[in-house]
Amino acid sequence: MKLFKSIDDKFLEIGFEKIIETKYGVSYERINKKCNYMQKIDIIYKRNGEYIAKSYDATNSNSQYSPVVGVNKYEMKLILQKIKKMKLHNE
Repeated sequence: MKLFKSIDDKFLEIGFEKIIETKYGVSYERINKKCNYMQKIDIIYKRNGEYIAKSYDATNSNSQYSPVVGVNKYEMKLILQKIKKMKLHNE
């Protein structure tokens, strides 16, 4: 049993699997079985030193724009914690 869970473990607990992580960003995915779509969260490091996070439906390929999927308070907290951790590694 782990005493402290990593941010990635906390994402996994709510169904998000980490797909890739580099110094430029990280991607998580989860399948929403109730509504039959794949939610993807991308946290991206921009050249100007800022970070952006986007959450969207990755299964919608009918248009050039993917629909936005909202995040709840806990998911936003994890996103902000991940950004803080990424900032430490990119400075």
